[in-house]
Amino acid sequence: MRPFAIALLALGFLVWKPADRALASQARSPLPDTVLAQVGSRQVTRSEFLRQWERLGAADAPAGRPLRERHRVFLNQLIDKELLTQAAATETYTPTPEEEAKLGLLQLNLMRQAYYRMQVLDSLPPAAGAPAHAHAHAHSADVDRASQVQAAESRLIERLTAPLAPQWDETVAAFLARAFQKLPRPKEEGPGWMRWNYTAWMPPVALADTGRVLGRSTLGPFTIGRFLWHWAQVPPEQRDRPDTASAVIDWARNFLAQGIMDNEARRLGLARDPEVEAEVAKQRQIMALDAYYRAHVSTRVDTSETRLRALYAKHPRAYDSPPFGKFLAVWYRRFDDAAAARAALEHGARWDSILAARFPMPKDPAEAQLARSEADLYRYPQAQLATSPDTTLSAWFASAAPNQVFGPRNRAGQWWVYRFLAHDDGKARSFEQARALVAEKAAYDDEERALRTHLDALRTRYAVRVNDAALAALPSTEPHEAK
Repeated sequence: MRPFAIALLALGFLVWKPADRALASQARSPLPDTVLAQVGSRQVTRSEFLRQWERLGAADAPAGRPLRERHRVFLNQLIDKELLTQAAATETYTPTPEEEAKLGLLQLNLMRQAYYRMQVLDSLPPAAGAPAHAHAHAHSADVDRASQVQAAESRLIERLTAPLAPQWDETVAAFLARAFQKLPRPKEEGPGWMRWNYTAWMPPVALADTGRVLGRSTLGPFTIGRFLWHWAQVPPEQRDRPDTASAVIDWARNFLAQGIMDNEARRLGLARDPEVEAEVAKQRQIMALDAYYRAHVSTRVDTSETRLRALYAKHPRAYDSPPFGKFLAVWYRRFDDAAAARAALEHGARWDSILAARFPMPKDPAEAQLARSEADLYRYPQAQLATSPDTTLSAWFASAAPNQVFGPRNRAGQWWVYRFLAHDDGKARSFEQARALVAEKAAYDDEERALRTHLDALRTRYAVRVNDAALAALPSTEPHEAK
């Protein structure tokens, strides 16, 4: 379960939907039309409501209800968010060392972004206005703009690194590029979770090779180990596969410039940039809310052995697994290879032997570990539920016999082969097997109950007033309904 405060600030509002509590509207001087609710010293404005509604509320509100009821439920969520924010602000919050480190890293990354905007994006000429025939030239304009950005980035890197007089070793760069070549290409894997797995992998480089010098500058040697340290800091979704010497050197230049860029950002005082300060303050507030939630709500959770056993005993069948089919699957780049694998499976080949042929083990230990990691993605059985959107597999497996083979099947240019294992009509779990599920549900129910109780207490501490007239005056149709 993700931290409550994160969901709270996103207004996806945790794992529960608040009950339709009556919204208090005390008879006082009326609120202005621009304010939907007054929550203690804080306000929920009409503009903020509509902004959050467009971003999250329209999809998150209970389906099937009239729009005005959905508006009221969503306003309740915003009021609850303001109650918790206000209450958390009254308590002293001290970030843990880990949280301080996260805030420091966030600030540094935001300073880098601000420096990049200043030195690259702000240096570009204004984009030309769109003519009447803009669609015909949109692609060309995008290409031109991308070229301008790339040129500005190159000028920045050159300006930052030129005083360091870097010299790069093409031979060592080619060695590192060959290591990257052993990683799968980022867009060959198919399912998104696998693609994330692949891009998160590090190139297979032996420990003894991390000391090899990729380049030198006035700052000293730039080793393969230093390159890999920087590479590990790059978010996986932003990585490519630098499988040429020139691509490796381009990344190395960027990494060398990064330290100079950080010093420049500090010299320019970008930690005080309003956008940087606002984002760091927002993250700190999220942490403070999360700490407040842990102190006042999470501590009410009871997952003792006695309670978990009692909950399981009440409804033991509630923790059974649904019916599913078990299968194994692997893909190939070429149809002929997939067809050969199917033929081998039909003649009784073991699945491990199929994976051994698909992912041969190199002699180098680091490369062998990489190959094993890749093979392990396909080594273990998967479950095909009746509710799966993959109707082709569901149809194949509906009457399949154990060890029956299917494929090759073309999926996005990959040729998949499947071995069906068995049907499972749903298994009755013992308490030991279901313990984690019982504990999760107990925590879920306890937190929901504790949160509702705590919010009700906060409503007695902070006066809540609602502008019913302004709420009723909100748009009565969704934008897509008005068209």
